[in-house]
Amino acid sequence: MLAIRAFLVERSLTTKEFCEKSGMPANTLYKIMSRKREDFMISNLRKLIWAMRKIDEANGEDRIAVITARGALDTLRREVTAEGKPKPILIREYPAMTIEEEIIQGIRAEREKMKGIVCGPIAANTLEKVVRIPVTALQFEEEALLKAISKLARKI
Repeated sequence: MLAIRAFLVERSLTTKEFCEKSGMPANTLYKIMSRKREDFMISNLRKLIWAMRKIDEANGEDRIAVITARGALDTLRREVTAEGKPKPILIREYPAMTIEEEIIQGIRAEREKMKGIVCGPIAANTLEKVVRIPVTALQFEEEALLKAISKLARKI
C-alpha cells in the first residue's frame, strides 16, 4: 500500500482526487492504504490499476527510468527540466545491484510505460536489443572519477 501512497505523492494527488478519477469509494481506499482491509475484492484492485494507468496517460508526462545502485538513486531528484520541454521530466528509480537485475528492471520500466531508460553501459547494450524505448548508458565523467580516486588515495 506504500506503492499507492508513492503514486499519489509523485503525481501530487490527494486521496479524494484519486477516488473521484477511479470511481472507488474513499473509505475503501483508506482501508486498503491503512492495511485495515488486506483481503479486498479483485474488482477494487482492477479499479486501482485502471485509474493509475488512466491518470498517467492523461497527464502525458514524460517519465524516465534510472536503473542503478540504491546509493546512487538516493542522491537523485524526482524530476529534471530539459531544454525544449515545457514540463519537467519525472524520474522513476529502479534499484539494481547486478547486470541481470538491471536488465529485469529495464523490461519492467518499459512495461510501466517509461519513455526511456538510463542505466549502466553493459546493461544498456543488452536493453537496446530487448526494449522498444530509448536507452542511454551512464557516462562516468572525469571530475567524478578524480574525486573518487582522491577519496581512495586518502584511505591508503
